[in-house]
Amino acid sequence: MATVYEAANKTFLTPAVDENSSVIWSVEVNHYPSSKNCSILSGVILDDEVEDKASTNVNSGLTIFDCSRRVCLDFGVYGDKDADAQVDQKLSKIDLLISQLEEYRQNLATSYAMKLSMDEESK
Repeated sequence: MATVYEAANKTFLTPAVDENSSVIWSVEVNHYPSSKNCSILSGVILDDEVEDKASTNVNSGLTIFDCSRRVCLDFGVYGDKDADAQVDQKLSKIDLLISQLEEYRQNLATSYAMKLSMDEESK
């Protein structure tokens, strides 16, 4: 196996020294040589009927930590079966997640503004 691409990031949610809440993501592309080349290296002789082809996987995940809770999301694409469909599906999930987070943020900001306004009125 050869890692042909790697990227990762960890960002804490506040700059506080004792901050544990964070967002972590990583993307890694791994290429596996042909099955026959692997088998020859390991001393196993494969039947000629075994298909000789390489494989490439994308291992990708996003984890959000907040206090003692965490949310782990897997966006990896594994194997060759329906790879185009897998890629489209994973990217669509990311787009949906982003749009829902933006909508949530807008509604949360509206709620906070209402709270502050009502608190001010009750003084």
